[in-house]
Amino acid sequence: VSFDARYNGKEKVENHIPYCEGKPLARIIYPSDDKKVIRFTKNSAQQLAPVVIYADFEAYQEPTCKETGNTKYISEHKISGFCIKPTFQYNLEEKCENLIKATNYTGENATGEFMDCIISIAQGMENVYKEYANEPIQKLDKDS
Repeated sequence: VSFDARYNGKEKVENHIPYCEGKPLARIIYPSDDKKVIRFTKNSAQQLAPVVIYADFEAYQEPTCKETGNTKYISEHKISGFCIKPTFQYNLEEKCENLIKATNYTGENATGEFMDCIISIAQGMENVYKEYANEPIQKLDKDS
């Protein structure tokens, strides 16, 4: 790739030269066809996420007649409910029994209720970590 091609014209090249003068040269290297996918291979360096929250929303489409510029909206999604299930690692399940339960909700203000659940889980986890923060983190082994 030539310098001119990357900066699309003489004027842009001239504007760029003062920025890069005096800096060491760099070379752009694009991945070859056989190495286009990046893979994480050092599994021993991984750590488990202490909390994973699974959530599923239910919604219905409500007819509408809105227009924005050239876009005409004929319906919009309205959230009607959700299910949320937190999971914990590092043997935290026994310390978080009140936070483990799945929560199902259907009704008015489902978005607000969802956010209340997330905040409640976050506050509960904050309390757990304040109490157990000095426990060592368990590293994963090859079998994990």
